[in-house]
Amino acid sequence: GLLDAQRYSEAATQLQTVIKDKPGFAPAWLVLGSLQLQDNQLALAQTSLERYVVLNLAANLQSEEDEPNRGLAQAYLSLAQIAEKRKDFAGAEAWINKIENSGDMMQAQTRRASILASRGQLAEGRQLIRSLPERNPGDARLKLLSEIGLLRDLKQYQMAYDLLAQAAAASPQETDLLYDQAM
Repeated sequence: GLLDAQRYSEAATQLQTVIKDKPGFAPAWLVLGSLQLQDNQLALAQTSLERYVVLNLAANLQSEEDEPNRGLAQAYLSLAQIAEKRKDFAGAEAWINKIENSGDMMQAQTRRASILASRGQLAEGRQLIRSLPERNPGDARLKLLSEIGLLRDLKQYQMAYDLLAQAAAASPQETDLLYDQAM
């Protein structure tokens, strides 16, 4: 579709049409806000995402389901990202604090770590990722990849390389770690 082709403005135009016809259709606001964020239209993205949150929470009040809401977590993370880009770190933290689903906490903690690192607190950010609980073997790997991603985003390539080397030495059977290290 249009999103795959990265034709954001065309997709955004179609979403605007959907929203005009059905202003209460929450998912359209989430997608539109995500597109606007990717296009660095921070004010528009914030408005769309906040509209999604309001519609979503109103719909959840009427619903009996106790299903974890991934869309809401995604909106909160996106709003945190907008606040972080604006150097509003307290605002970013406030959005992240709204995330309740433990499955989304890895992503939330990684965003928190990025906020800390943006404030010059890289060691604290890395510790935040490392302190996440590991409920299964996959969690340890996700934590490692999150920390490496954080270091790469901050252009701390030597630290990322060293961490990969350490992980590859500890798990020589994990060939993709060796590949990442080579890259």
